[in-house]
Amino acid sequence: MKHYLIITEKRHTLEKLLQSLAKNNLIGKDDVIDAMVSHGIGWWRYRIPRNLSMRDLPFTTVPGFSDLERHSIHDGYEPGLVRLDRPWYHIGGKNELEVAQADQPLAFIARRFDRYDGILAFFGDHRGWGSCEQIIVKLERELVNQGRPENAITTSPKFRPMMNDWGLDDKSILRAYERDTIWSDPVIQQHLAYYHRKRTFEYWWNTNSAAVFGACQIEAGQTKPRILSRNQVLLLHVIQRLGRATTLSQLYRGMSLWQGSGRYPAGQRTQALANDIAALALFDRHRDSSEDNRPSAYGPFGTATSCSTIIENLIDWGYLDGSKEGSMGQISEMPIAITAMGSRLVSLFHKHTYDPDLPFRLHEWCTHGNAAAMVKYIRTVFGTQKVLNGKRRAS
Repeated sequence: MKHYLIITEKRHTLEKLLQSLAKNNLIGKDDVIDAMVSHGIGWWRYRIPRNLSMRDLPFTTVPGFSDLERHSIHDGYEPGLVRLDRPWYHIGGKNELEVAQADQPLAFIARRFDRYDGILAFFGDHRGWGSCEQIIVKLERELVNQGRPENAITTSPKFRPMMNDWGLDDKSILRAYERDTIWSDPVIQQHLAYYHRKRTFEYWWNTNSAAVFGACQIEAGQTKPRILSRNQVLLLHVIQRLGRATTLSQLYRGMSLWQGSGRYPAGQRTQALANDIAALALFDRHRDSSEDNRPSAYGPFGTATSCSTIIENLIDWGYLDGSKEGSMGQISEMPIAITAMGSRLVSLFHKHTYDPDLPFRLHEWCTHGNAAAMVKYIRTVFGTQKVLNGKRRAS
């Protein structure tokens, strides 16, 4: 009987991986498996500073490990062990399971480190590897606290990163397992570099948004100002410019196929749009559904899940008018429009806050490591908005 620690992005991925490993006799029916899932976005995010004054803005300080906090989306859950209903899958005995649930899972796993015959990490893109690194760094901190050397996992011969480049079928998983990959592999490191650059930009945006756009929200009539993400600001601008109600299905489609001003290539799609207003035609539900126009799994506004969250939050906060009640088919065809408060909020934004190409700019900056461009952008957008807010208060 052997012991393994397996880290994946999703429970479904974990199931597919374990099925394939078992089918190919890479794990046995009596082997003990400790498994952790990162849920894609990771269990931790950078803490937004709450004690900044307007003199501290725009804020572009690079965050560190000490700035991480548990992600609120996981409130009520521990970044812990999962158990699958498979006859060949176990997480220790019953007593050990009770300890794992009562104790801190990371510390629990760190104490079991010597038992592991193998540590597998199975991820694909920058977001996945970044959320994996979170878990590994946290575990390595626990191991240091227990007297282990630095980088005890990533330098261990037991550690096997598996790059999910081909899919979740049995052949692809076996190919990833047999590939001789280490943590310092250039592809993994490129994913991690991209991940950290993007998270840093989002941290800067959200920190400045909380104060600068928060003031705009109060002026627009919001009693509980929220942190507006870059995609929420862009979507409010887009719907305001649309000038009419749309539907949820049209909105999803437009977000998935968004191509900005046409200056930047959008994924593998070859259709070029003359300008950002033309992109609004993608909200037309009767548009051709050929291969080039099908929504991608991960578009400029993010995944389907993140697009849904963007819209639902704007509805909950009173900036969009739409219903979340009814069947999926009914909801998808219900009208969505900007509210009076949402329209007022957009009118308070400086013109620089509308940037249809920001998703593509950010991709280029993260790909090429252009930190100077990211800093300049944040300081320009929020510096200009701060000055405009000040002028309105003074008038």
